[in-house]
Amino acid sequence: MRTLLERVQASPAPEVYKAAFRRYRELLSDGVQVTLQLGGPLAVGLGMSSPLEVGLTLNHTYGMPVIPGSAIKGVCRDVAEALVREGHITAEQFTDLIGDTSHEGLCVFYDAWYVPAGDCRPFHRDVVTVHHPEYYQNNGAKWPTDFDDPTPVPFLVVKPGARFLFAVKPPAPEWADFVRDLLIYAMTTHGVGGKTRAGYGWFKNPGNGQQGGGQPTTVKWQNVTLTLNAGTGELSCANPGG
Repeated sequence: MRTLLERVQASPAPEVYKAAFRRYRELLSDGVQVTLQLGGPLAVGLGMSSPLEVGLTLNHTYGMPVIPGSAIKGVCRDVAEALVREGHITAEQFTDLIGDTSHEGLCVFYDAWYVPAGDCRPFHRDVVTVHHPEYYQNNGAKWPTDFDDPTPVPFLVVKPGARFLFAVKPPAPEWADFVRDLLIYAMTTHGVGGKTRAGYGWFKNPGNGQQGGGQPTTVKWQNVTLTLNAGTGELSCANPGG
C-alpha cells in the first residue's frame, strides 16, 4: 500500500491530459472562468469505492483530480440560500439561478479541472487514524479506552497549492459578476468536498491571497497592533512607537 501511494504521489499529469485541459478551457470561453488555488488539501469523493479503501474523485479518462459540477453547485446553493434569508436576492432570483425540485436552474456549473502547471503532480499522501476501531466496528458494544490500538488509514488527497479551473455559465451576461462573486465566496469561505471543518477543501481568495476569504483581523492595544492572517494563521506585531 505504501509503495502504491508513493508512486501515485510522484505521478505527474500526462501530456494527453494537458492537451485535453487546453481544449476544455477553450470550450468554456462563453462562461465565467475562475482559477483558484487550494489553501489546504482537497478530499472529494471519500465515500467512493476505491482500491485504497478511501475514495477520491478523478477524471475517469485521464486519472487527474476533478471537482464535480454537482458538488460546486451544492456549495453555491447553500450560499445563495443564505443570501435569500438576508434579503440580498429574492426567492424568484434564487429559483431562476439555482433551481428547485420543480424548476431547473439557469446557471450551468461545470466540473472544475486540475490546472496542470508547475511540477504537475497533484496528489499527496494523507492519513486518518481510527483511535478506537473496536468501538466503531461493534456499534459501541465495547467502550473506548486508552488501551485501544489506533488504526492509521492512508489515503490520497489533492495537495495544498494545486489550482483548479472553475467555470459557470450564467443565464445572461449581466449575471456574470454576481455568479463570479458567488463562486469565489463559496469556495473560499465554505470549501468543497469532505472534512472541510478540518481544513480540507478550502481555496485561497484571489483578491487578497488568503484562505477562507476573510480580511485580516487587527487588534490594537495601547501602541501595539496585532494582525492575524485568517488564511495562514500567522500573527504579526507592529509597534510604531518602538
